[in-house]
Amino acid sequence: MWAEYMEKNNKWKIKKIDSCLSTNIEIRKEKNMSIIYTLYQKQGYGKCCSSWISFKGDLAFSMSTNSNLNMDFIILLSLISALKRFGYNAYIKWPNDIMVDNKKAVGVLFESLYKGNNYIKTIIGVGINILEKKELPYSINLLNLKGNELKFIYCFLEFVDLFSKYNRYDLREKINKHIYMFGKDVLYMNKNYVILGFSENGRLLLKEKNKTNYLEVSNSSFLNDYKIT
Repeated sequence: MWAEYMEKNNKWKIKKIDSCLSTNIEIRKEKNMSIIYTLYQKQGYGKCCSSWISFKGDLAFSMSTNSNLNMDFIILLSLISALKRFGYNAYIKWPNDIMVDNKKAVGVLFESLYKGNNYIKTIIGVGINILEKKELPYSINLLNLKGNELKFIYCFLEFVDLFSKYNRYDLREKINKHIYMFGKDVLYMNKNYVILGFSENGRLLLKEKNKTNYLEVSNSSFLNDYKIT
């Protein structure tokens, strides 16, 4: 359990800050194996520099690691596993959102930093909706995490350690059991497909309905272009 993990684990340097523009910006100043978290992120951002709307009291944290091996699968699996510990059944909406009760609960952003052609580090930013937001009907509040933010982070890290021991094939097998809309029929590019989950390289895998053709989607604009049939 997370309490035992807190006592034994000293790999990660965890720091809380009262407020910041973005934890992903703050973490760039820290060494690897560091985590910064706050309950007041003023200007969070998401994929392709889209904004992530946070309210004072929502949890935002970023981690810095010197490995990008399977981190896309490891982080998402660890988040839904930690959420389950706190009483929530969560599903991964490709490529980097987590849904609870058909509403967005968590957003994840992966950033790999390079100096020239040399890889430096990977930064992972996580934004979690804790508070109720009546003005944002697509989001859900996770009030079980309120007052337990640090416990949640340690619980999450416990699963990161666990899933880091798995190979990519086994991680993919696990993650595809928790795909939002898995097996659903969708209309995309004027063809009927079935959502099969993540492909080996992290793309969205679709199968053309009643045929043997497969399609791997790499552009997240798919989420705006498909229709459920």
